[in-house]
Amino acid sequence: MNLINKYIWVVTSSIIILISIYFSIKEKFPQLNIKHIFKSLKSKSNTNISVIESLMMSLASRIGVGSIAGIALAIKYGGIGSIFWIWIITILISSISYIESYYGEKYTGGPHYYIAKVLNKKILSRIYAIIMIISYGIGFITIQTNTIATVTKLSININKHIINISILLISIYFLYSNTNKKSKIVSKIVPIMTLFYFALGICVIINNSSIIICLLKEILKEAISTSSIKGSFIYIFIIGMQRAIFSTEVAIGTSAISSAMVNTKDNNHGYIQIFGNYITTFIICTITALIILSSNYNEYIDITSNGIELAFYAFYYHFKDLGQIFIWICIFLFAISTVISGFYYGENCLEYLTKNKKIKNIYKTIVIIFIIISTYINATEIWILIDISVAILCLINLYAIIKIYRK
Repeated sequence: MNLINKYIWVVTSSIIILISIYFSIKEKFPQLNIKHIFKSLKSKSNTNISVIESLMMSLASRIGVGSIAGIALAIKYGGIGSIFWIWIITILISSISYIESYYGEKYTGGPHYYIAKVLNKKILSRIYAIIMIISYGIGFITIQTNTIATVTKLSININKHIINISILLISIYFLYSNTNKKSKIVSKIVPIMTLFYFALGICVIINNSSIIICLLKEILKEAISTSSIKGSFIYIFIIGMQRAIFSTEVAIGTSAISSAMVNTKDNNHGYIQIFGNYITTFIICTITALIILSSNYNEYIDITSNGIELAFYAFYYHFKDLGQIFIWICIFLFAISTVISGFYYGENCLEYLTKNKKIKNIYKTIVIIFIIISTYINATEIWILIDISVAILCLINLYAIIKIYRK
């Protein structure tokens, strides 16, 4: 299964890069149009959900556990040069966010809607919706609640059953909230968690100001050095590419779904999603990288099995005992915001498939069951299945937006 996952992501990543280049050239690099990106934030929505609330919903799914663990893994397996390629690839692939978000707003729905409306491929649209429900509406929620339980156990050592009940009650509240309430909650959580994480990063940068410039130079040097190009350049590049795709969720279709929440006069939500990509990568992911790289991470990098453990050591190095509390707060807020967005994406796709209330209640029951068991299972195999399903979502969505664009 792991081998299948690797092969499918090599193919998917290559296609994403090629289509990103195509859209960048055809649309005259919208991801570099800083003026329009900031201007789009002032857009007025014709729905009950504002442009900023839609952006927050999109950021809620992007700024997740992967923004910490994923970056740590990139450093562990790809070296510090992979951070540079995360920056570069994020800029490049944002052209896809621009296109899919435009279609999401124009056709008032995610890929499952514009596949059916424009391409008239209803079976493919249903397949997309079903996979989205399984991967985001159930799978990602299970992973996030599992991570909350794991980090809580490590940092503040609360009984696992108490953790489980607490997570379950919080999740049920969000699951039975309507879309407006979800967007309102997310619009409050995301700015708080982003500013909190940014403040921690600034503290680390100030306390380590003498080496930060050296670290940035080292990132650039390792990314494009002669020895890297001759040896492990391709591997470092691929690691950076995969992390950039996962952190921005480009091509998956989630930005199109969140863009459909609003309707602006100029249909410019694509620029807003580009802004969201930049916040995720250049603020959250970069801060994670600097926190880790300015610690004694080399002493632990070979003995850690996942990114969360490496991040734990880095936070403890900078903040001592408070570091474990700080990373727990960050993980909790990041995971909860992703859970809320996962609920929304799952319900959005289910609403497309059926209006039957019984089926919707069955879906909610299944989600609750997975939340209950999530704190007791090993998440490794679930991650692999989610990775494969996300790759399939990307391929379906890329096929759709290319066909629509040429049409």
